[in-house]
Amino acid sequence: MGLIKSIDELYQYNIQALVIHVIISAGECLMEEWLTTFEASKISGYELDYIRKLIRAQNIIGRKWGQSWQVNRKSLLHFLKQRETQGEKRGRKSVHPNSKA
Repeated sequence: MGLIKSIDELYQYNIQALVIHVIISAGECLMEEWLTTFEASKISGYELDYIRKLIRAQNIIGRKWGQSWQVNRKSLLHFLKQRETQGEKRGRKSVHPNSKA
């Protein structure tokens, strides 16, 4: 399959096939940079509604893609790392046998 050479040829393909074709033609895997909200939910362990809330609050980067939302992978991983670091600072600390209470 060669590159699409005209607008008429463009209409022969649905948008998903076109996006995949362009990515493969460019020799890059740009889709890895963007996750569906479902994939982001699986990676983070958060509910879909919370992922959407994080996008609205601009805690993670999201974009509208057709009728659905996508999440930037790097921003999600950065957010998760920040939360992990904050979690270490908050809450009760474990009691170590060598510590003096």
